[in-house]
Amino acid sequence: MRKQSWILLVIVLLYCCACGTGNGNALREPTVTPSPVFSTPTQTAAPSQTPSPTPGKLITATVWSKDPDVPILLYHQFAADIAPDSTSLKVRFSDFRQELEDLYASGYSLVSFEKWVAGGLEIPPGRHPLIFSMDDLFFNNQITLLDDGTPSPETGIGMLWQFYQEHPDFGFHAILFATLGDKLYANPDKPDWQDKLARAIVWCIDHDVLVYNHTYLHVRLDKSDVNGIKHELLNNDTYLRELLLRAGRPDLIPRLNNFFALPYSIWPTTKAGVDALENYTNPEGKPMLGIFEASSDTTKRLPPPYSANFDRWHIPRFVATLSSVHTLVQQSSQMPTTTTCDLDLGSGDSAFLGNQINLAIQNNKCPAGIYVTGQFIFDATTPPDVKLVFTRTDYITP
Repeated sequence: MRKQSWILLVIVLLYCCACGTGNGNALREPTVTPSPVFSTPTQTAAPSQTPSPTPGKLITATVWSKDPDVPILLYHQFAADIAPDSTSLKVRFSDFRQELEDLYASGYSLVSFEKWVAGGLEIPPGRHPLIFSMDDLFFNNQITLLDDGTPSPETGIGMLWQFYQEHPDFGFHAILFATLGDKLYANPDKPDWQDKLARAIVWCIDHDVLVYNHTYLHVRLDKSDVNGIKHELLNNDTYLRELLLRAGRPDLIPRLNNFFALPYSIWPTTKAGVDALENYTNPEGKPMLGIFEASSDTTKRLPPPYSANFDRWHIPRFVATLSSVHTLVQQSSQMPTTTTCDLDLGSGDSAFLGNQINLAIQNNKCPAGIYVTGQFIFDATTPPDVKLVFTRTDYITP
């Protein structure tokens, strides 16, 4: 069930994106999303006969040299350089800046996690995909807004934002796992700390730095019973929504998706506890879409969503220590790369596009590989066998 059911999240993600992309302040009631029905990706061999193409609109496909597994880095807090060393839980700003420089120079670019798992495997040619995640939000060394509303460059997210301004092709995406009940944001002696926290969260969501659940008090789930697990998740979700209402942005509530990161990467020890976690629905009724783990193993990568190895209940990350980031930089030459291929869109259906891919490869116009054509993903690594392996049912042809 676990490996087959992940595909349901495609419909949920599209629905959420459609509902929550606006940045205005108009009040809208939170939307309740019904649980979707999971389906299995269709695998279809392209017909051997090529229909007569109708000259017209072209589509530019992203072509991967091989299946694009994605590393997910896990950061926590950040510290000024007066700290003696960077650790697994707190990275000095100078070290973080150097990591960004090294990752960028090695060809990595940040991609959107939600878009990626929905089948959006596009990336600039020659770049390697990378996903940033951060746990234990919100500390003010992770993000603090300046008077002009932008994040301070003396914070982790602010430094990432500044780097993106300098290198737009690096991208700006991240996923944040918040524990909102175990800390006070900014100066607790000032009564406006919750307002500052709310504004920081709004800025993040408005800029595709998405906030997910990490329990309310960062508890160990192996020491929590069923009621305790449900209480921790619901309290955290409830307070997050209260903060968005406090900031006057209820329109962002439908943008909140139901993903979770295990505190300490520890699962509940009982089946009832695991079931309570996997079956948790958020206040809008959205089912649990995926659970993130963490380790020090840099070989654990997120498989593409069409892969049989994709398991939404065990999404792998590794802690961004200086050594693990260095390893990632050293391994960049082994990462899959992309090129592009212009195809006749024709009727836009999968059979027509599959045949266009075959023709392009046979005529040495484009290489063999994994073809991402917007709505469809094809495995054309062993032509002339071209298989449809994933359909983005949320996709609308432009």
